[in-house]
Amino acid sequence: MAQFNIKFYTKQDGSCPFFDFYNKLKNKKINGDKHSRILYKSISRKLRILKRNGTKKGMPDFRYIQGSKYSIWEIRIKHPKGYFRIFIYNKDNTYYVLNYFWKKQSKTPKKEILKAEYLVEDIENRLGG
Repeated sequence: MAQFNIKFYTKQDGSCPFFDFYNKLKNKKINGDKHSRILYKSISRKLRILKRNGTKKGMPDFRYIQGSKYSIWEIRIKHPKGYFRIFIYNKDNTYYVLNYFWKKQSKTPKKEILKAEYLVEDIENRLGG
């Protein structure tokens, strides 16, 4: 069974916003925060699915972002506090976890898509194309 690599977008300074968020969530979960526990478990489960099958499963877990100039998908998580989304980018059997946000409207905000595209451009420039 083919597995995919998962990497987290890292800024030039070495920081990783998603991983920082994920670790804070883990710490809140350990300290007994119910909502953090639910979100942490959901994110972990979706990342395991992504590593094992890629985005092949499709909806409702993964949705391709139409109209983007890159192969960007969103990981979809329904949570008691709302809808949580994580943008990912696929290149050469590696999924890059880009940005995340709480979805507050029915359509995915254009500004979040533009942010994901900017991060993909940064990845492409640093990987050499």
